[in-house]
Amino acid sequence: MGGFQNYRQGSNAGPAKTVIASAALVRAVREMREAEAREDFEDAEIVRSGGECWLGLRRIAPATLDEGLRLCIFRSDGIGTRCERHVLNEDGRALADDPGHYIPRILRLAKP
Repeated sequence: MGGFQNYRQGSNAGPAKTVIASAALVRAVREMREAEAREDFEDAEIVRSGGECWLGLRRIAPATLDEGLRLCIFRSDGIGTRCERHVLNEDGRALADDPGHYIPRILRLAKP
């Protein structure tokens, strides 16, 4: 399911967490983060071409990429061209490292 999912997860074991991203997006950014750590930069980017999106050799839903773009977690090149490339920025790495406690930059900046 694409789009934002902002809901409370909790249990008796500890405080509730706010999850701001879909499971598909979290999986994708974690794969990208792992590829960065291996210095496998071809697998550390999402490429959109002709309506298809690819993370390495795995096809992902365009809605997953669009969700990440709305959260501003990518540094992107070639927007509006036949081949867009998207890599993680600082916020994308933060989401990959700890999705349960990630707060989008736009919300952090909005705090008084």
